[in-house]
Amino acid sequence: MEWSKLKSIIIVMLLLVNAFLLVLVMQREGSEIQHAEVSKQQVIALLEENGISFRPENLPADISFSMLEITRVRDREDAMAQSLLGDAVKQDNMSGISASYLSDAGSADFFSTGKFSLTFSAEGAPLDGMTTEAHAALCLEKLGIAATLERTAQTAEITELTYCQTWNGVPVYSNRIVFRYDDHQLESIDGTYLDGVPSQTGNSVSMSAATALVTFFAGINSGAVSVCAEIQTMSSGYLAQSAQPNTLVPAWRIVTDTGDYYVSTESSEITMIL
Repeated sequence: MEWSKLKSIIIVMLLLVNAFLLVLVMQREGSEIQHAEVSKQQVIALLEENGISFRPENLPADISFSMLEITRVRDREDAMAQSLLGDAVKQDNMSGISASYLSDAGSADFFSTGKFSLTFSAEGAPLDGMTTEAHAALCLEKLGIAATLERTAQTAEITELTYCQTWNGVPVYSNRIVFRYDDHQLESIDGTYLDGVPSQTGNSVSMSAATALVTFFAGINSGAVSVCAEIQTMSSGYLAQSAQPNTLVPAWRIVTDTGDYYVSTESSEITMIL
């Protein structure tokens, strides 16, 4: 047989093998998609049978980001204190657990756990005609912390804005930052933030949205979760573990008419964060 004919036969055989493999992959993906859809329908039916309403269109896509280890760095604390307090003087602290700063505008404390607080003196941080939201956003920019506004609470003269830190656009549910405004000035900032060098842990933590709902429902039956009549929203983000090195674990946030709950994809533990 001539080499040119043999070559053509080999090429055709390879094309047929590739086409066969492609069909197998497509069948497998189709089966997985069908199985996932059935799982979603089953869990929604389970909730409805137990008096919990949840619209199918509110069920989000599965988590697409991985667990991360963050090697915390603290060399930004000087700049953070100076950005809001001006010419702040660092106070002596030999333990290394915390760092304190003091200026005419107020004081600041940073802890190795990521917790921090700033307290401002009278007229130390006036609004100067800005809204509280715009002023808080400017402060976060100066601090170098990416965060989104979660809620606003207001009384006669006090306004509190609660922000949630984000990591590459993904919310870190356990890291909240609260701005407290009294009359026309910023009184204090308290919260937890994470900063450092990220690396993937190599651990695969996967939990579908449907599985998270089943876990949540099991929590209701066990008494770990308050009985609710409606799941209003569901979204994905991170929970930060404080042990060194810090770890960002993917998690599901489930907002109900009785509270907000967080399901860890690593441990399946259900927690509340006030």
